[in-house]
Amino acid sequence: RHAARLAQSGPTFPGPCGRGLDPTVPRMNSAHYADRLAHALRRTGNPVCVGLDPRRDRLPAPLRERAVANGGSTAEQRARAYEEFCLRIIEAITGLVPIIKPQVAFFEECGPAGLATLWRVMRAARQAGLLVIADAKQPVAIAGVRGGEGR
Repeated sequence: RHAARLAQSGPTFPGPCGRGLDPTVPRMNSAHYADRLAHALRRTGNPVCVGLDPRRDRLPAPLRERAVANGGSTAEQRARAYEEFCLRIIEAITGLVPIIKPQVAFFEECGPAGLATLWRVMRAARQAGLLVIADAKQPVAIAGVRGGEGR
């Protein structure tokens, strides 16, 4: 029975890949990824992928100042600034490009607040009809997990 239920509804996982946890997020794996990509390219008429690399020192000063004014740790302030920046980019590009690619390392540097921000940014992008590719290549993190062996 469990296998039959999974075949009908799919697995339910917490976080950005979860299905069934947030009814406002469209089911992204109802079609093959290549089909969704082809549809998004036809819909927008644009083969561009927008990278979201929120470098703190390049964010607009008013955005950084708002994040600091709301208090919290430095990591929480940075995560708030990244979220506002990314959500504004998503708002500006929706309907114009098919894909965003957030650089996971920027969000990881903010710890749990950054990972929560990344999840909200990816959810907002999917709600806006964008495909999301997480840029998550982390050889330094891999080296740390393996006790410094690296690749």
